[in-house]
Amino acid sequence: FGRKIIEEFKAKFNVIVSGRDLMKIYPDLDYHFLVTASLDERVSMLRELTKDIPNVKVDSFDGLLVDYMKTCGATIIVRGLRAVKDFEYELQIAQTNHVENPEVETVFLTTNLKYSYLSSSVVREFAAYGGDISKFVPAQFVDRIYGKSKIKK
Repeated sequence: FGRKIIEEFKAKFNVIVSGRDLMKIYPDLDYHFLVTASLDERVSMLRELTKDIPNVKVDSFDGLLVDYMKTCGATIIVRGLRAVKDFEYELQIAQTNHVENPEVETVFLTTNLKYSYLSSSVVREFAAYGGDISKFVPAQFVDRIYGKSKIKK
């Protein structure tokens, strides 16, 4: 889903993917497993995942997203939503960001139904108990995730 978001918006915008704020900017881009990874690991995996998509920059930062956006001239945040509870939280954040910087707008996209049930907790639990996570995450990252759970597959 996250790759789909990037591909849809790359023709219209220069896309910036943040390694620090992934769960907020692109909840599905990280396939809900990157929360267990360090910042450097997340940035590395996202660079690998998006290396063939033009106009994509994977970056990380400290501080507020709206402040970072000023430094790179970005004005649009794309957020993925799985459920109503995601919308309530994301709307609050979007409005706060807009108050902080009126030039910033947030676009919400709903997740593909086949991923709407998926959360980082589910993936972590499956990995920790040796369950098959290949249906939940990109193939090139399965072994890395099992490695974080100290599981050999």
